Amino acid sequence: MGRNAGQLALDTIARPCRALLQGCIDAPACPLALWPSSGTSTKTRDGLSTSVHWLLPALEPAMNDVQSELEHAEEMLRAAMLAADVEKLDALIEEDLLFVGPTGSLLSKEADLGLYRSGEQRMSAIDLQERHFRIGTQAAAVSSLAFVVGSFKGQGFQGHFRYLRFWHRSTTGWKLVAGSVSQVDR
Repeated sequence: MGRNAGQLALDTIARPCRALLQGCIDAPACPLALWPSSGTSTKTRDGLSTSVHWLLPALEPAMNDVQSELEHAEEMLRAAMLAADVEKLDALIEEDLLFVGPTGSLLSKEADLGLYRSGEQRMSAIDLQERHFRIGTQAAAVSSLAFVVGSFKGQGFQGHFRYLRFWHRSTTGWKLVAGSVSQVDR
């Protein structure tokens, strides 16, 4: 083979997050299951197998880098939405976007960009209140809560909205592939 199981595990999970590791450890397809453990594997108090617990400190910087990249992508998206910058939105959004709007309607990338291009959708404030990340090697989910003020087809609106966005790492950086937004009662 030429490569030991430990190297294969490191190569296969170059940038996972702690949450994904915790769900993965005992799965038969988990690359970490390939890592040879001495004796019986036991669980630590955070639920991780002792055979892979040594790996987490080494992965923390990579996870932090990925989260920083995603925070930057999210901020670029927010700024583009506020400026109705269709060119920047176009660069951040994958061609085959699936987006579920607050009414439950499914929007494509062209439909979403069309709302900004025509001026039918305007955002005057997007004040972020919380953000949660679930990060994998090539994909991530980001949940955000924001107080949003804007207008849609001539009607003003404001309120708390929960966004759930799915990002994919492409050769040009993180791209938005799917998402949804729902108004939240607060």
